[in-house]
Amino acid sequence: NQYVKDIKRISELMLRRELCVWLRNSFMFSISPTGRDFFKTRNRLYNFTNKVIQERKRMFLDMINKDKDELNIYLDKKRTPFLDCLLQVQYNQPGILSDLDIREEVDTFIFEGHDTTSAAILFGLNCLGQHKDIQGKSRKRIANHFWYQ
Repeated sequence: NQYVKDIKRISELMLRRELCVWLRNSFMFSISPTGRDFFKTRNRLYNFTNKVIQERKRMFLDMINKDKDELNIYLDKKRTPFLDCLLQVQYNQPGILSDLDIREEVDTFIFEGHDTTSAAILFGLNCLGQHKDIQGKSRKRIANHFWYQ
């Protein structure tokens, strides 16, 4: 889907900015094709997240207006969804969390799942590249597991 493609694309653009020295300057980045693509992709991601939050918020408010007992049973579950917890705080304590705060939390939560996995793989590959002896042992172990069983 488009959201997954945009997450992948924005990761590529952030890496390109980090690798190209001239793109580290905010002004140069903003006028470059890479920067324009980054901001366009970021806005699509923000719009998607805002849409999800608004739909969930509408469902949450409908549930509040319809049946408070049903809402309490739902919110007292052991595993209330993350977004619902944020919406509950926003509803019960107005002014604590804005829609922007909620969007930032949701964006962080979603993006870090992708980022953490790729960082762990990159770290592992880097370690294998630094330690040739362990790389050889790993290669033999993989070969034994897949090809010699």
